[in-house]
Amino acid sequence: MIAVNQIISWHDEFEGRVDRILWISEEQNALYAIDITKKKGLPVFYHVTDVSNAIETGKATWVDNDPWSLHFFEEELSPAQRDVRDKAWSIIVELTGMENEPAIFIKKQRGAMIRKVAEKHNLREYYIYRHLFRYWQRGLNKNALIPDYVFSGGKGRNREPGERKRGRPRKSMQFSEGINLTSQLREIICRSIKEFYLQSGKMSLPQAYQSMLKKYFSEDIEIDNGAVKVTLVEEEKRPSFTQFYQIYRKEFDESDAVKAREGEKEFLRNNRAITGDSTAEAFGPGEKFQFDATIADIYLVSRLKREHIIGRPVIYGVIDVFSRMVVGVYVGLEGPSWLGAMMALANVVQDKPKFCQEYGIAIEDEQWPCRHLPSALLADRGEMLQGDLEPLLDSLRIRGENTPAYRGDLKGIIERLFKTIQDEFRPTTPGAVQRDFQERGAQDYRLNAKLDIYQFTKIILAVIIEHNNMKVLPRYIRDQQMIAEDVKPIPIELWNWGVKNRSGSLRWIDEEIVKLNLMPRDNAVVTARGILFKKMHYSCEIALKNRWFEKARQKGTWKIEVSYDPRIMSPIYIRSENGREYEVCRLLDKDLRFQGMSLSEVEDLLSYENTMTSDLKKEGLYSGVQVRALIDQVVEEAITKTNNVTQNGLQTKKKRLKGIRSNRKEEREIIRQKEAFVLEDASRPSIEKTEVKVESAKKEAGNVPSHLISYLLNQQKERGDS
Repeated sequence: MIAVNQIISWHDEFEGRVDRILWISEEQNALYAIDITKKKGLPVFYHVTDVSNAIETGKATWVDNDPWSLHFFEEELSPAQRDVRDKAWSIIVELTGMENEPAIFIKKQRGAMIRKVAEKHNLREYYIYRHLFRYWQRGLNKNALIPDYVFSGGKGRNREPGERKRGRPRKSMQFSEGINLTSQLREIICRSIKEFYLQSGKMSLPQAYQSMLKKYFSEDIEIDNGAVKVTLVEEEKRPSFTQFYQIYRKEFDESDAVKAREGEKEFLRNNRAITGDSTAEAFGPGEKFQFDATIADIYLVSRLKREHIIGRPVIYGVIDVFSRMVVGVYVGLEGPSWLGAMMALANVVQDKPKFCQEYGIAIEDEQWPCRHLPSALLADRGEMLQGDLEPLLDSLRIRGENTPAYRGDLKGIIERLFKTIQDEFRPTTPGAVQRDFQERGAQDYRLNAKLDIYQFTKIILAVIIEHNNMKVLPRYIRDQQMIAEDVKPIPIELWNWGVKNRSGSLRWIDEEIVKLNLMPRDNAVVTARGILFKKMHYSCEIALKNRWFEKARQKGTWKIEVSYDPRIMSPIYIRSENGREYEVCRLLDKDLRFQGMSLSEVEDLLSYENTMTSDLKKEGLYSGVQVRALIDQVVEEAITKTNNVTQNGLQTKKKRLKGIRSNRKEEREIIRQKEAFVLEDASRPSIEKTEVKVESAKKEAGNVPSHLISYLLNQQKERGDS
């Protein structure tokens, strides 16, 4: 069927002619059409049968895509385009009515009509012809009269300038008029951009422009007293920075510039097109979880000493890709590190109502029904390597996936969750990081810190519960089955629907087993003194039952693999090969001083003791040297005195060895008198009485040596018995 406004392309003797049908008679036997390819095309008469036969025989074909079809919305038109269109339409509208057809298509009658309109509006006939033919050729609608401003100005073509300076004149007369950009100058600018800007050295555009002037537009470079001086050519002979920047914007693609300067990874992370959808990676709940950590934009205080600011906490999150349900969270001061990751992953299988109750939040199990492990876990490459996450996940039958280095954008769901959480608490929470901190007069937000980590965790849990149960996901793409069943794009709705219809990936496992498999592992040594691990000794039931320590003493030590929590080293665990059973090892009595300590505290204590022992050894060495010197001095003095007496007295060996027992008794009496307790009393006797008593004792004793009595008298005088 032939209709008005259809386009026909001819392939016979009219080769190259493309006609738009303007009118068809009521009898469907005649039509008028106009060639849309000619600037001054005129309406042409055709018999309908001729057109139909040409179509049937292949001498002509219908054109499906109208080359003059315009896709402008009214608000996209500029005021100038709208004014020109409306003015032209107001003039030709009376010529386009059906009452004028087909007379308007016949040359003589058309001429009379146009002269009448020209006289009415006081316009030239050419103006009316131009707009009427434009209306016919470009689609028989009002927008066919929109001016072709898009083709004005030679856009995209470089033309050699003339003598006159092109472009906007400079405002200040103190500057030169400037220079036109010739093809030679364009080549220099492009070469300079490639050489100085599109490199990994991160030179800015102004710096690249300066480097270009130095290399291509300098007359002389000299060194004066060690300072480099560059003389540039006159301003009217060198391009301006504006011209340099225009060439960059016109000739170079921004994506290629980012790749050249920042690298492919940076481009893919921050500048690539976002056309994918993470939901396509998961068929149902538990197919894949995303894991990540971020430093919260808030400063906290200590729970024990609230005047102490303890810095910014770290938020760890785990989210289900299919439903956007937050399935695990941890807020702490660890890291970002493996310890924090371990806590968040353990929280994935934790009883959520019981967990929330610890923070004073009461929820039903239906509000957070997530206690399951996924089939796959997507995390950063660093998080996978740190703590050897992949081997640990093998025991839980979880497939570990990691993003390439510096490609956190591939975990867009969890990244978006962190932004949502931060946006919730930042505006009204004291201590939150403020963007105007560096401005003059701005208050230091760190001094506003009021919340402790317990209170902040409570806020985060409230935000997550609200997200899981009420958050509408406007960009979530529901499939046909979800649309048919009217599944709302809310995480809890998507989770429940997915569990009911696509629950093949979720797996329940005991919380204790998950914690055991998430703990770091290392080698311990079975010795005769116990299981030695990190310089601490442990024992367990299986070791005592199988007499490990006796065997170690008889046959030598051997290694075993243990799991441990670095935050408390009191117990360690021996895992079974299947990763689902374990033996608890506890500290022996001799190492109970480490009870309740973390690994870092144990290491600090041992390091302190080693340092203290080393210092004591140094002090002991010095003291020992001093004692050795004193001994040598005393020995030397004794040798000298004894040799003087024995050699001068000419005593023989036999005489010296005779009377050792009596000599010992005599020396003992002297020592006893010296060490005897004598109380200092006011009623003690005078020296004269003492001497009389001594003399009397001498007479009574008869056999007391005279030198002993002299010694005793001297001792009494020294004690003040005079």
